[in-house]
Amino acid sequence: MGKYAELNSQALGISFAVVGFVGWIIALGWHGIMGQPTMMGTMYSGFSFLNPMNSASVFLLFVVGGYVLGELIARFYNWALKRK
Repeated sequence: MGKYAELNSQALGISFAVVGFVGWIIALGWHGIMGQPTMMGTMYSGFSFLNPMNSASVFLLFVVGGYVLGELIARFYNWALKRK
C-alpha cells in the first residue's frame, strides 16, 4: 500500500453535488430573490432565477455537474496513485 489512500469516487461525487446544491441555494437567493444581475440575464433578457424552468435547469447543472466533476476528480486521482 502506498503512502496515500485512494478516494471513494461516489463519496466525492456526492459531496461535490451537495456543494452544487448549496451554490444553487445561494444563487437563488442572490440573483432570484435579491434581483442581482447575472451573466445569463445580461446575454438573454428572458432569463430569470424566478422562472421555475430556468431555476430547475441551473439546479440540475450545479448538482449533476458537481457530482460528475467529483467522480472524475476521484477517478483521476486514483488512477494517478496506481500509476506510480
